[in-house]
Amino acid sequence: MSHGNSYDVPHRAWTRRTFLTVVGGTALAAAGGTAAAGGDDFTTTDITIDSFDGTEIASTLYEPGDGSNDHPAMLLTHGYGGNRETVRSRAEMYARNGYVTLAYDSRGFGESGGWVGVNGPKEVKDAQTLITWLANRKNVRTDGPDDPRIGIDGTSYGGGIQLNTAVAEALGDGVAESDDRLDALVPRWAWHDLTHSLAPNGVIKRNWALLLTLAGAGGSHLTGNDALDFIEGQSPKLYEILIEGLVENELSADATAYFDARSPSGDLGTITAPTLFIHGWHDTLFTPTELVRNADGLETNHRLVLTDGGHSLEAVTEADQERFLNAMAREWIDTHLRGDGQSDLPPVTFYERQSGTWQTADGVPPSHAAIRTLSVTAATDEKTTWVTNSVLPTSTSQLVPANTDAPGTSAAFDFSITESVELMGAPTLQLAVEPAGPETRLFAKLYHIDEDEQLIDNQVTPLLVEEAGITTTEIEMVPFQRRLEPGDTLRLTVSTTDAAFQSSRISVGATIHHSERYPSTLDVPVID
Repeated sequence: MSHGNSYDVPHRAWTRRTFLTVVGGTALAAAGGTAAAGGDDFTTTDITIDSFDGTEIASTLYEPGDGSNDHPAMLLTHGYGGNRETVRSRAEMYARNGYVTLAYDSRGFGESGGWVGVNGPKEVKDAQTLITWLANRKNVRTDGPDDPRIGIDGTSYGGGIQLNTAVAEALGDGVAESDDRLDALVPRWAWHDLTHSLAPNGVIKRNWALLLTLAGAGGSHLTGNDALDFIEGQSPKLYEILIEGLVENELSADATAYFDARSPSGDLGTITAPTLFIHGWHDTLFTPTELVRNADGLETNHRLVLTDGGHSLEAVTEADQERFLNAMAREWIDTHLRGDGQSDLPPVTFYERQSGTWQTADGVPPSHAAIRTLSVTAATDEKTTWVTNSVLPTSTSQLVPANTDAPGTSAAFDFSITESVELMGAPTLQLAVEPAGPETRLFAKLYHIDEDEQLIDNQVTPLLVEEAGITTTEIEMVPFQRRLEPGDTLRLTVSTTDAAFQSSRISVGATIHHSERYPSTLDVPVID
């Protein structure tokens, strides 16, 4: 791997409350007072803009104070359950850099009207309407009628709206004036496929489903003290999907269709706006898998940046890392809204926590990475390993095959490291499984063991086995980057339960086969 400049980054912890804050041609209908902010750098004005269907979208306009009528524009919105105040510092950053910046409360959140629809067609039309509104400001540079020179920057929910809006603009969908008007995107922690995000491989992420529902309810508009008022800001469809999913232990076809309609996965190739993806290694909601799939689906000019944090309570994007990311975002936006569009940013920039430095690569995995196959069969003297589902009472004496050790809910397979090695990319697990009951669910994890035992980036890959008999299932695990040294151990564990996911309610467990006849393997991308 080629390495770029290194930047030392000290460590600082965020609080849980800080994290939850993040996870979360129209007429000017009303305007608040104009207040100077940052001296003469810019001014701010609170405004309400009527959207395509008359819904009021609460916004704050940040305008540079230099008096010029030739400013490019930026559009910003917030994470799920948030409001435009959570993006104030980023809006001020762009305004100080000479951009007319509009930050808004997404539909149903903050002071905006309407129901929260998870960046569906209405939220997309809201964004398109605001693009048109900015084009008609006298101090905004335009490339044509209703077409401002414009970029979008946003995190999570504010990242997802960018990709969905870019698809609609590229296809000419949404509002009448949509015509591929976006000039640059900076989606941070954005999703690729919401169905995969919330139920990877068919297994529901229970904790995230509950947390997002509560965050959305708390951040949507409240109208009184009645309990119903607390939930009426989000679309009733979301509560129906949540309850049905938890009761049935799977997403229905209707739920899948709902989330598919709010995912850019099938139309990424239509996007033409240059895109800087920013993502977190430790993101357990929108894992790095979604970043890589977004990048693979995009044909336009793009770059990838991976840092600590994301949607995670275990690791955060620290202050110095955030400043570095913002500097990259400004460079990307300046290059495509003011410059010649030729960016010097490398294809992939990533933060390596082990060394506390920023590094570069040409892909995830890098092009010169080789696949090394680790044999689960060679990691144990047994031919099978039994794992039991602790949710169900069992008579273990009747269930344990004679050639296995004492029963447990988790099986571990250790691979000893004998040379310095760097892993970067998505491992592929091939597991020969014999389920004991229908819809057996297993959870695969990779640990790095040196002085400590660390679940790598806190990532878990679920797999669902529904066929009877011995079935070899191949599944892609979450991409990661890690350096291992001689004496270290890479441990693969396979368990029947995980606290963050819905476990099987009807399967007793499973037998994992790792014999010559039924081999199980782990393929890892290695940088020699």
